[in-house]
Amino acid sequence: MKQLTRTSLAIVLKNWTTLLLFEVLYKIISYSILYTVIKDALSVILKLLDVSYLGTENFSLLFKNPLAMLFLLLVLILAAFFVFFEIVALYLYCEFGWRKEKVSVTHLLRHTFYCCKQFFSVPNLLFLLCFILTTILAIFPFSPYLMKWLHVPEFIEEFIYQNRTLTVVYFAAVFVLNVAYLLILFVLMFAILEEKRTKEALRESIQLLKTSKFKILLQVLGTFVVVALLTAGTLCLASLSLVAYTKLSTTPSEAASQFKFYFSKAAPAAGIVVSSFAATWLFSVIIILFHNYKREVRPNSSLQEKYRTLDTVKGLSTVVCVIIVVLLFSESEFGKSAIYPNDTNISIIAHRGGAAVGPENTIAALNAAITMRVETAEIDVQQLKDGSIVLLHDSNFKRTTGQDKDVWEVDGAEVKNYDAGSLFSKDFTNEPVPTLAEALRTAKGHIHLMIEIKLSGHEQNLVKQVLEQVEEYDMMDECSIASLSLEVLKETKQINPKIKTVYITPMLLSDQYNIDYVDSYSIETTAMTKEMVLRMQQQNKKVYGWTANSAETVEKTLRCHVDGVVTDHPTQARYYILNRDNDMVSSYLIKTFFNASPGNL
Repeated sequence: MKQLTRTSLAIVLKNWTTLLLFEVLYKIISYSILYTVIKDALSVILKLLDVSYLGTENFSLLFKNPLAMLFLLLVLILAAFFVFFEIVALYLYCEFGWRKEKVSVTHLLRHTFYCCKQFFSVPNLLFLLCFILTTILAIFPFSPYLMKWLHVPEFIEEFIYQNRTLTVVYFAAVFVLNVAYLLILFVLMFAILEEKRTKEALRESIQLLKTSKFKILLQVLGTFVVVALLTAGTLCLASLSLVAYTKLSTTPSEAASQFKFYFSKAAPAAGIVVSSFAATWLFSVIIILFHNYKREVRPNSSLQEKYRTLDTVKGLSTVVCVIIVVLLFSESEFGKSAIYPNDTNISIIAHRGGAAVGPENTIAALNAAITMRVETAEIDVQQLKDGSIVLLHDSNFKRTTGQDKDVWEVDGAEVKNYDAGSLFSKDFTNEPVPTLAEALRTAKGHIHLMIEIKLSGHEQNLVKQVLEQVEEYDMMDECSIASLSLEVLKETKQINPKIKTVYITPMLLSDQYNIDYVDSYSIETTAMTKEMVLRMQQQNKKVYGWTANSAETVEKTLRCHVDGVVTDHPTQARYYILNRDNDMVSSYLIKTFFNASPGNL
């Protein structure tokens, strides 16, 4: 393991200036091209479909228009190609490092293009398809940067985790896909380095893994641990150096706030650099395993490399340029934005009343949200057989009450006897399924209600009845109507133009977001982009991010400058909002070396 670590480090650092320049150029060019192509392709697709937007409601139109499908397919292929291109380039970079050969950026790019060409043939299309599918779901410890935002949306994962069988199947699938991804990486290596056909490369890869699979797994995991420790040590040293620099360059009264500013700028940039080197390290290990399998010894340098002043100047110039570009890049949506001042005046919406602090869609959860001084509670309403309206997310009561009954099969009298609290916690035993009227009475004067109207296909005049109850309790200014259906929102505005509406969608693609019967958008965090939010706000629409339950998703919503965060954990979300720059590392350093409180800076 010691020798493997030493050799992999030597490979990674052999042409480190080339690696830095390549990664910077790759990110700038690839994201610029992707952004432009996606934007142009979207405009073309919308024109072909003759629609102003493309969302979950009309997404099926794509399948009816072959030309639009072709444009979408081309965008997906382009995105996959950029991931594929980076992996091929990193393999070639590591191979040059193994051979102890110098390589320039232009030379590396030329070789990468040549190697990529051979995969874009009919026999290799299946391999490319497998690569695309496994890339999206692979959770490899070291993955190219573009892959880090290719992940399963959080709301889908939460749905999976609610069912034990689905959870087991999901993790089994993820494990299989990661194994498949590792196999594909080895296939790719054989195809690149020996220019083998995919079938031959697959055969060789299976043979390599078959003969020493456990050893390979341990070596990869061991390398991960070593890299993690070395990275942590390097970052600690860099942080302490930043502390020393700040103390020496600023006055004691300004040192803490200045350090916080420097750290907030440097942290995301450091993350990008670490990600690039970590991915390269993984491929260097695979390259070493490949040559060991071939019983090949790393060659000695043919000529003794002499120290040259030009190399030092080149290295320093590269570092300066990369630092500048990476800092600018880290300010973008792919990094951690710090262009605008932090906005702590972001509303918090308790999802399903606050599903983490009480049984979802119950008065208990609503009261908890009120106690926590949450601005808004999002609740789901559905219509029963007798026309009464209750709070419920699913169309069936089984998940929340244990009663396997659909909403259109039961009436209010029966539902009153359901226990909506025991499955959440014994502390909430016999918590009833509330009616909309009960929720309105509880919320009046205390909390805004975002009422999501759920459609089961059996309702009669549901929108009208919801609005009548809101008007009855004189809560037009304390409620908004939300839905996954634009038709529901359109009907809402036709009945009462004064009430605010929220369009909830996991995906919305458009050139314009000026739908006149939509006042706000609630966008799933995975599909949300900063440009999308900005364009919506330019149309005088508020934007909310749902469902933001982890630090990563809350951070992304803040990075996109949303107006509100929809979350199951209101208190946790508020903490993230108030302390978005006070991460554990910087907070500890500020307290330890500057004797100051991060929250007061």
